[in-house]
Amino acid sequence: SLLDVGARGGPYPQLAMLAPFADLYLCEPDEKEAHGLKENLEKKWKRVEVITSALGTKTGHATLHLTRSSGLSSLFQPNQEIIGQFFNSAGMTDNEPKKGSREIWDVVDSKRVPVVALDDVCRRYGNVFDFIKLDTQGTELDILLSGKDRAMPGALALVVEAEFLPFYEGQPLFGDVEAYLTKEGFCLLDMKRTLLRRGGLKKKPVYSRREMTWAHTMWVRQKNPDGSGLEPIQIHRLSCLAATFWYFDYALWVLGSSVMKPYLRDRGFDCVDEEMRQYAGMVWNEYARALGHKEYWEHGLTVWQDQGFTSASWKA
Repeated sequence: SLLDVGARGGPYPQLAMLAPFADLYLCEPDEKEAHGLKENLEKKWKRVEVITSALGTKTGHATLHLTRSSGLSSLFQPNQEIIGQFFNSAGMTDNEPKKGSREIWDVVDSKRVPVVALDDVCRRYGNVFDFIKLDTQGTELDILLSGKDRAMPGALALVVEAEFLPFYEGQPLFGDVEAYLTKEGFCLLDMKRTLLRRGGLKKKPVYSRREMTWAHTMWVRQKNPDGSGLEPIQIHRLSCLAATFWYFDYALWVLGSSVMKPYLRDRGFDCVDEEMRQYAGMVWNEYARALGHKEYWEHGLTVWQDQGFTSASWKA
């Protein structure tokens, strides 16, 4: 079972390989976007459910601040002081902000939206989620905390957007997310960083290294909240998720634990390690072909790293 919170645009393309076997739950407060998601995906996935509420600390209602760029809308107000340090004002063209300008952060409307706690989503659908992706512009930790009784103990892998600077007023930062998830038994596997240059300078140097501002971080469960080791079924599902995102070394490592040998043998999966190595080789070859020889050697085989596959490469 997979839960995508902040599902505008649909789930990660990598997850499509799980579609025949997985229940997909999408959370998108924009009803028009939500309807389009369900229509596009329900024929491909075993089951698709779209939740048209925002997720938050507790079930009820909250104010959603709608920005010019819809992907920046949040239950938190944009922090114009921090935004102005990295985004210059570039004005409007045909009533639309220029890409990357400060105007994309402008709040143009607000509305009251229903909010549901993560644990209440589990209760509503009688389910827990093996994989949870959160990209909600600052409210990610609030959502994680709202799932402390049911959702979080059942989760095996997470993708969580986290900021290193408060681009929204009062939002938690990466350190707060890291402290909570470590306590819950997760470890950080990777992060895809966003790096920005400072704006507002009268005269910029011709070159400067960029600053780390936010990242999409990936976490995997290392132990259960009570400190116990993972059960074989948890390891099985965790290895599937790791392989989906091409962390083949990690997937093979967890499958190699002593508790997995009889589990795999009893299910006829004795050769799964060799099959996974063969699949990794196919991915490697296709990646090289899609990017071309020069980019292949410059970028290496990456998925979550800062320079990962482009959408065109995924389609290829």
